Amino acid sequence: MPMDSTKGGSSLNSPLILPDAQTVSSPPDYIQLVHNHVKGSSFETLSTTGPASRQVHTVRLLVNEVEQNRTSAGSVVKAKKILAYLYLRSLEWVEKDSAMDAMAKL
Repeated sequence: MPMDSTKGGSSLNSPLILPDAQTVSSPPDYIQLVHNHVKGSSFETLSTTGPASRQVHTVRLLVNEVEQNRTSAGSVVKAKKILAYLYLRSLEWVEKDSAMDAMAKL
């Protein structure tokens, strides 16, 4: 499902522009950025499938109870991180992060 940057309410009036992940000592915590700066945001785990050693978790990001996107990953945290990054990129609040793009397979 495509993300629409006009949906959802942000508590900020201006974009959050972070430096490229390669120029900082640790990558930004995209999940925390969404939690702190996107009013009405929440993550919901939809399903967990597969054997314990190779589980796949499907998670979606909601903003004001409207689904923005969903993804599946090997851990809930990884899925949330991908969703948070994609949402922040759609708002142009963070710069391109090649490691995250690879993780999200963009």
